[in-house]
Amino acid sequence: MTSVALFNTYVYDHQLFYPDALGNFQVSSVNEVRSRGIEGTITAWISDAWETVLSVGYNDSEVMEIDGYSGGEPDGRFADSVCA
Repeated sequence: MTSVALFNTYVYDHQLFYPDALGNFQVSSVNEVRSRGIEGTITAWISDAWETVLSVGYNDSEVMEIDGYSGGEPDGRFADSVCA
């Protein structure tokens, strides 16, 4: 049996938790996040009692728009210190 799934998802008003330089977690409001990718699975029965499964996936996520108070760059990217 084989299955393939494509996805393209937009999430709005996401709350992002990230560690700061001291190891404390901070929260940031992210206005828009996009996630797209592909997932696939191949399943085969090699006997009456054994099943083999091969699954692969690829996900490409990107912060599209953040609020003006969470350390983002003017072009919509997070500052290196926020994501490090």
